[in-house]
Amino acid sequence: MQKLMTRICWTRYGVDRFTNEINNHLEEGWNLSAFSIEKRGLRFVCFAILVDLPLEPQLGEEEAE
Repeated sequence: MQKLMTRICWTRYGVDRFTNEINNHLEEGWNLSAFSIEKRGLRFVCFAILVDLPLEPQLGEEEAE
């Protein structure tokens, strides 16, 4: 399952709140697939894609199983 999170922020404080929300989801066990914060004019456009399953096995994990 995937989760798309988007936010348009006018201040750096809004960007900090967005990154804190992403960090909370990461602590819950979600994995980060894509993350972007772009400054466009007077606003920040933030988006992240979270997945609940690992994208691909890490090196060495296949040997351990």
